[in-house]
Amino acid sequence: MSGFLDLGYVGDQFTWRKHFANGHSLWERLDRGLANHDWFMKFSSSKVHHLHSDFSDHLPLWITLDGLDIPTFSKPFRFEEMWLSDRGCSEIVEAVWLSREDGDVQDHVIRKIDNCGKELRVWNQNCIGNVRMMLSRKRKELKEAEKVAMRSRNNQQFRELKKEIAELVDKENRLWF
Repeated sequence: MSGFLDLGYVGDQFTWRKHFANGHSLWERLDRGLANHDWFMKFSSSKVHHLHSDFSDHLPLWITLDGLDIPTFSKPFRFEEMWLSDRGCSEIVEAVWLSREDGDVQDHVIRKIDNCGKELRVWNQNCIGNVRMMLSRKRKELKEAEKVAMRSRNNQQFRELKKEIAELVDKENRLWF
């Protein structure tokens, strides 16, 4: 690493893992963030985050550079394919389309489309949107299960949580981002 500085890390100590069917596991820190002196002086408050991975044996690294303004954008409305399997979706659409609108008749369709989107967003947050929350919770449980596996040499709970996460990821993949 001549001329390079290790940027350290935030998060789990290890970036690689191997879980064997017999219950044993191995962990190592194989992946690192490196920078030369000039880069480090320009971005001295940068951080390398060890993120979590559901499927890979390597953890992804994410480097943040404090002081850079990254613009945020509001998320446009997207109709979710998975909503079609829930009766609540059709009930909301029907209720909005049957509702009376005041004012100019030509604007009724536009207002109903807008209202339908608003109602579906609220319904999604309250009823369906928990797929992402459940996935987040299961990922946290997975991190804890991996710590337990490090201490106890039994990775059964870890492997079961991986299966549950795979099912939630399948649902999440049907969502727009």
